[in-house]
Amino acid sequence: MELAELVGRDYTTVSRQLRKLGSLGLVRRCPSPDDRRICAAIVTDAGRTMTAALDAARQTQINPHFKFRSN
Repeated sequence: MELAELVGRDYTTVSRQLRKLGSLGLVRRCPSPDDRRICAAIVTDAGRTMTAALDAARQTQINPHFKFRSN
């Protein structure tokens, strides 16, 4: 629920998306030892690799549209 609040989405939407990311091996969910109702979403190494690739692709698309000045 905390993640859903942080991203401004409904809990069920975020839960569904986390299940999909989990099935792809990009995140893993770990139940809290203190409260079994709470689950942490942990980004896996594969998830970090995917995020880095998406960031690089985004920069490749964005950078040609901006002129950078050095002062």
